[in-house]
Amino acid sequence: MEVITSIKIEVPDSKVDELKSGFESLKDHTWPKGMVIYLSQDANDNGSYLLLIIVEDEEILEKIKSTPETPVLDLFKKLGIVITSTEVYNVTNTFTCPSSTHVPYYDIK
Repeated sequence: MEVITSIKIEVPDSKVDELKSGFESLKDHTWPKGMVIYLSQDANDNGSYLLLIIVEDEEILEKIKSTPETPVLDLFKKLGIVITSTEVYNVTNTFTCPSSTHVPYYDIK
């Protein structure tokens, strides 16, 4: 079962560029297989970001938790970024939307 962890952070304007470049450098870290990390900016609040970590199963999540390395948290600490909330979700159901049925909103008349 997939697990999604969301970490909400508040980023001062002065630290946004450092956060983005620091996040980009995290790609060089050796991450467990079966994991995707998204850094998303709130569309209505430029200083609010959401980090989404999606792992294939709970075993991978436990592996991440048990490792002493915390590159994402280290980045936040280095930049003085405050975590405002953390939530973990077990994915209970999923489906893939077939691309052939997708109609872009601008094609709807």
